Amino acid sequence: MTIDDVLVLPDEAPAAAPGWSTATLHKRLLEIAAAGALAAVLLVLVWLHPRADFWVAIGQPFFWLKVLYTVALAAVALGGATAVARPGVSMRPALATGAAVVAVMALAAAFEAPSLDAAMLTHVFDPAGALACAAYVAILSAPMLLIAGIGLRGIELERPAATGLFVGLFSGAVAASVYGVHCHGSTFLFVALSYTAAILLCGAVGAVGLKLISRRPLPDLAIGE
Repeated sequence: MTIDDVLVLPDEAPAAAPGWSTATLHKRLLEIAAAGALAAVLLVLVWLHPRADFWVAIGQPFFWLKVLYTVALAAVALGGATAVARPGVSMRPALATGAAVVAVMALAAAFEAPSLDAAMLTHVFDPAGALACAAYVAILSAPMLLIAGIGLRGIELERPAATGLFVGLFSGAVAASVYGVHCHGSTFLFVALSYTAAILLCGAVGAVGLKLISRRPLPDLAIGE
């Protein structure tokens, strides 16, 4: 055995993870979402804890409208990730659809805003609340982003940053869906601002992260056969 058998040279591209390819990305992301959502639920139960009025909240239409918003964004991001991972496929339809979903929530928030009292507006625009929402959603999405990054890093992606963006948005939207079990936010304005910002943050993390690690070997030693 020589030193070349032991060390992976820096300019060598990593092998793709088993089962990962642009053709299987849709299935892999759904699998990650299922496992990630379960992990996020466990984290909410043992760490953040469900909101005190959870059993009352799930009987209210707004709770499910909030879930519908995040699930819709997850579905759009899943389609976008699958599309941009393939050469020559435009990301514009996914971006336009995602923008339309956000616009619907923003429109609902605009109609609702005049009826909100001072206490509600203070809650909506409280920087601490918005930062907590973003931080918790990012933490809940982290396992999904990590697993997806490991799987995608060995694939020859034409647009790694764009793929990472949609994977991050997908992970963030799934995490935000689960975070609603803990979150007391009950206005369209809060969801339009804080939830959307949290999901966009996850998208940015995914874009930067996958761009940095795509087709690059891990900084550890690999024992050759």
